Amino acid sequence: MTVQSGVAAGPPNPARTYAVVVAVSQYAYGSPDWDRLALDEDAARFSAWLRSSGVPSEHIIELKGAEATVERVRSVLVGQVPLLHGDFLWVYWAGHGVIDKEDRLRLLLAGQPANDMRNLGLEDLLALYRTSFLPGFTRQTFVIDACQQDAERMFIPLGSPLDLPPSGEKKDEVDQQVWVAAQLNTGAAYGPQGGLFSAAVLSLLGAGRTLDGTVTEAELQREVRAEADRAGLGGARDDLQEPIRVLYRNSGGSREPMVLLARPARDANRPPGQTSSPPVAHRIPLPPPGVTSRAAPDDRFRVRLETRWCLTSGQCTDVLADPSGDDLVELLSRTEQLLQRVLSAHDPRHAPSEARRWYVHEVDVSREPASGDELFATGPGAEKPGQDPAGRGSGLIVRLRADDGPPADWPLHLGHLRRLAPGLRVVVVQIHGADADAVHETAVRVARDLRCGEYLFRRARPPQKAVSGSWRTLTRAVDVQSALADTGTATVRLDGPAIVADLNTRDGERTERDARTGPEGPADLPGLDGQYPSTPHGQPSGRGDWQAERDMLASVAARWPSEYPALAEAHAAGRRGAGRYASLLLAAADDAELGRWLGAAGQQPPGPDDFPGVRVPRAVADAMVLGLLRDRQPGKAPELHGWQHAHLSSAVRAAYEVALRGTPPTLADLDRPEEAVTLDRAGLLAGTDLWALDPRGLCRGTWTLLTRWPLTEDTAGWLAGVPEARRRLVGLSAQPSPPDASLEWDEPDYLEALRPPLPSG
Repeated sequence: MTVQSGVAAGPPNPARTYAVVVAVSQYAYGSPDWDRLALDEDAARFSAWLRSSGVPSEHIIELKGAEATVERVRSVLVGQVPLLHGDFLWVYWAGHGVIDKEDRLRLLLAGQPANDMRNLGLEDLLALYRTSFLPGFTRQTFVIDACQQDAERMFIPLGSPLDLPPSGEKKDEVDQQVWVAAQLNTGAAYGPQGGLFSAAVLSLLGAGRTLDGTVTEAELQREVRAEADRAGLGGARDDLQEPIRVLYRNSGGSREPMVLLARPARDANRPPGQTSSPPVAHRIPLPPPGVTSRAAPDDRFRVRLETRWCLTSGQCTDVLADPSGDDLVELLSRTEQLLQRVLSAHDPRHAPSEARRWYVHEVDVSREPASGDELFATGPGAEKPGQDPAGRGSGLIVRLRADDGPPADWPLHLGHLRRLAPGLRVVVVQIHGADADAVHETAVRVARDLRCGEYLFRRARPPQKAVSGSWRTLTRAVDVQSALADTGTATVRLDGPAIVADLNTRDGERTERDARTGPEGPADLPGLDGQYPSTPHGQPSGRGDWQAERDMLASVAARWPSEYPALAEAHAAGRRGAGRYASLLLAAADDAELGRWLGAAGQQPPGPDDFPGVRVPRAVADAMVLGLLRDRQPGKAPELHGWQHAHLSSAVRAAYEVALRGTPPTLADLDRPEEAVTLDRAGLLAGTDLWALDPRGLCRGTWTLLTRWPLTEDTAGWLAGVPEARRRLVGLSAQPSPPDASLEWDEPDYLEALRPPLPSG
C-alpha cells in the first residue's frame, strides 16, 4: 500500500467504504425536458460497480428521482453519514447544476416549487466534510455529473442553499478529491443512455482504473469524447465539455488548501469571445454637474450590447463602464457574421462579406496613433475601415483603464481617431478596472466630455480572493458595524442566520421596553450599536431603524461582496417586522436579485402590510408585483399577497391584468414600449413567439424588446422579413429604398422605441 501525504492511498478496504449515490432526475419546476430519467440508470450502474468491488449493499445509500428532496438529502448528508464508521467515502451526484454570482456550484434538488429552487452548495458540503463534523473518512471522492452554467444567464431564481450545521475543527488527516463533469460556464452533455461524464467514469472504473489521482483530466476527457462517439453525439466537437479535477490534502501536518472549485483564471482560460458575464448593460443617465451620487441600474433600461451596437444606423458613440474589461470584439464580430449570413440567405442583395468589422484600440495617454495602420494593427481581418461597400462602416472599441485616467481632451482624441479611419460608424469607449467606483467616475467624466447624456454600466461578478490566514466570524450587527468602520484588510465571515437572529432580538427588546415605559418611550428603535437615537424625549429621530439596517447591508455588499448574498438570503428568510424591508429595498433594484430574495422568503412572501411604519415607494411595489408574476405557477391565478392594491405604475397594472386574463399577450399589449418591457420582466412573454406574433414589426414595443434580447438566428430571420423601411432603422437596408409614407411618417416613434428616453439623472 502506498501513502500520499500521510493518508493511505492504496485501494480502499471495501468493508470500510461507504457511498452516497444521488440522481436528481425529476423536478417540480421547469419544462418537461428538465427531467432526466436516464440519470436513475446512471446511479444504479454506479451502485452496481461499488457492489462488484466488494462494497456491502448496506453501505450504499441511494436517493433517486423524486426522493432527492431538500429534506431527504439533508437527512442523509447531515444526519446519516456522520454516524457511519469508515475510512473511504464516495459521493456520486447526477442532476442539474448551476453557478451563482460567486461562481459556486449549486446542485438543484427535487420536489420544490418554481419560486423556491433550493439547492446544495457543493463547496459548503466539501468544507463541512473536511472538519471533525464527519469523523473518520480520511479519504473522500466526489463524482459530480452536473452542468456549471450561469443561473442568472439562464433566468433561474436560485433559492437558499441547503442549511448545513456549523463546521467542527479541521481534520488533521483528510484527502478530498472532486471530479466535476464540466468547466465553469459549461454544460454537461447527456446521451440517450444518460450523462456522458458518468459513462466515461464508469468505463474507466470498470476497466480497473481508480480515481485516486492516477487518472488525468485529459484521459477522462478522451473517454468523454469516446462516449459521445458511441452515443452518436459527435465526440470530435470542439465545444464538448471538459471535466475538471480538484484536490484537497490535509495530511501529516501539511495542508494544501483546495483550489476554489472550478474557478480557472478567467483571462488565461476563457475561450475567445466568451465573456465573464452576459453581454448585458444598463443605461444610466448622467448626474447633474456637481452631483456625486449616481442613479442605480434600472431593469427597465437594460440592453444587450451586441444588439445595441450591431443594429445601428448613422453614427453612434457610447461610453461603457465595464469593470470586467472583457474582450467584446469577438462577440460583436460573430454577431455581425450571423446577421449578414441570415440576411444574405433571405435577400441576395446582401453578402456575408458585408459584415461590419470590429477593432479594438488600447488608449495610451502618452501618445496617439500616428496612422490608420497603427490604430488598427491588431484588428481582425485584412481589410481596413473605410473599405466597406455596403455602408455598414466599422466599429471600434476604445479601451481605457480607469486608473490611467482619460486623455485631457476626449472630443479631440476621438476626432483624431475618426480622421484616421473615416469609415468608423460605431465607437465604444470601454472603461475598465478593478475599482468599480473609479470606473463609474471615469465613465461619467468621459460621457460628459463627449456630450452623450448617458452611459452604459455592465455589472461584473465580484472578484474572488483566496482566503489566507485567519478570519473572524461575525454573529452580531454591532460586530458587523465595527468591522465596517475598521479600514484594515482583516478577512471576515458573516454568519447570516446569527446576525438576523440578533436583529430580531433587538426588536424584541424594544417591544419589551415600550411595554414598560409606555407611549413616553423613544419613538425609534435602538440603533445597530444598541443605543437609542439621541433625540428629545418622545420625539422621533426622523430616521427609522430599517434605514440604518439598509445602510449596513449596502455597506456589506460593497465591502464584502462574496459574503453579502448569503446574508441577504438569511435576512429575507428570517428577519421579522419592518427590518425585513431593508434587504427587500436593496433587492428590488434588480430583477434577478429580487428573484433570489423571494426564493429565500419562502412560500409566504411579505405583503405591504407586513412592513409597519414603512411607506413603500411605487418602484418597490412594481418590482414585487413583477417578481411574484415571474414566480407564478403556470395555469394558476397570480397570488400577489396584497401588492396588487399598492400604488402601481400603469405599465405594471397592465401586466397584472394580462396575467389575470390567462391568455397570451396580443399585439395590442405590445404596442407601448413600456408595457412590452414590463411584460418581459414579468415573464409573461415566456413561450410567446414574438417574431411570429408581429412578423412585420408593427408594434413599437417589439422593437424595444429587440434591444433587450440576445441577437439570435431567429431574431436575424425576423429582421430579414420586416419591410425595408423598418430594417433601415437598424442599419440593415441593402440599398436606398423608395419612400414609403405609410411606414416612414411614424419613424421617430420607432427610433424612440429603440432607445426609450431615460428619467433625468
